[in-house]
Amino acid sequence: MNIKFEEMNESHLERLDSLLNEAAVSKNPFFHKKNLIEQMRKEKDYFKGYVAINEKEELVGYVLFSFAYSIWSGRSVYINKFYIDPQLRQKGIESQLMHRVITYAQYNDFKLVSWDISDKSEAMIRFYEKIGAKVDNVKLNCEPALS
Repeated sequence: MNIKFEEMNESHLERLDSLLNEAAVSKNPFFHKKNLIEQMRKEKDYFKGYVAINEKEELVGYVLFSFAYSIWSGRSVYINKFYIDPQLRQKGIESQLMHRVITYAQYNDFKLVSWDISDKSEAMIRFYEKIGAKVDNVKLNCEPALS
């Protein structure tokens, strides 16, 4: 399978819609879509991403990230969403997408790349460790409702 990787742009958003919905529903059965793509278009300056595209020009994976500040490290990149079509996992696409985020962070002088893990499978943890990530069990997510 021939996969190409591109920096995400507005033309990818419509194709991203079904993958975002699929990923969200599979992780959270209570997920309610709230015009994600429309919101992403309005707030496109607040995130970046990379996509994996097959030879049929279908999106088969993506990574979305935004920017934060860590009191301990300084400017940081936070990976919000990382998804690969389940049929294409463990074929190197994950590594290619993560490599692009890490390279972006290094090139732009960010001090930290981080993400939270919802899938604590042994395979995913081994993958993260293989790319040099330190995986801990310390963080829990807290999200107060704002609207």
